[in-house]
Amino acid sequence: MLASPRRDLDGGTVKAWRFLMAMVEHEVHHRSQLDCYLSLAGVEPPQIYGWRMEDVMAKVGGPR
Repeated sequence: MLASPRRDLDGGTVKAWRFLMAMVEHEVHHRSQLDCYLSLAGVEPPQIYGWRMEDVMAKVGGPR
């Protein structure tokens, strides 16, 4: 099903999984934009999963 071809907006064909991947990439792009704008405004962006990288590194004891 994900390997089946689908029509794109230009009339060409694209595998279905590429549409799903594009949606994820689009979401990541906009999340990064919001993080940048918040940082420039002096606001710490909320974490997606509740953990900052510094928190994770402190839990596992730093780089290995």
